[in-house]
Amino acid sequence: MTSGAWILDLARRLPPTTTLYGIDISSSTFPKDPAPIPINVAFHVKPVTDLPESWTNTFDFIHQRMLIAGIRASDWPVVLTNYLRVLKPGGHIQINEYFPRGKQMSRPAGRHVLKVSEQAYNKKGLLHDCAQLLPMMLTKAGFMDIRAEMKIAPCGAVLGP
Repeated sequence: MTSGAWILDLARRLPPTTTLYGIDISSSTFPKDPAPIPINVAFHVKPVTDLPESWTNTFDFIHQRMLIAGIRASDWPVVLTNYLRVLKPGGHIQINEYFPRGKQMSRPAGRHVLKVSEQAYNKKGLLHDCAQLLPMMLTKAGFMDIRAEMKIAPCGAVLGP
């Protein structure tokens, strides 16, 4: 998958009158393919901890994924409050984060990997169990009608497709 694949795929599925913003802390993650970026897609270098005031009540939908290693534990409340601020009333948010549990973590090697990764996350001030804590954090930020869904994503011949 190329950088920006999710938003570029969404742009192909929505009317060209729908404006889509892709944001990241660095432009290094933006598409570099020679194919043109659709006119309704704009990429912005912005930290999720400091979204512009001009974006207040702007977005109908926010999609975030895999920022588990990009947001410090102390910044999660700031990020979620920012998301609530930039969402239009009645808007929706979808957050996909990694939750390292399951069959693979019940084996000795898996337990060791989990222990080492938790130590590394803690040392950097990151929230290794953010996926598990998101419903509570979203409630504290002021979100309503929160639904959490866990999906198993095994990989490797031993664990399944």
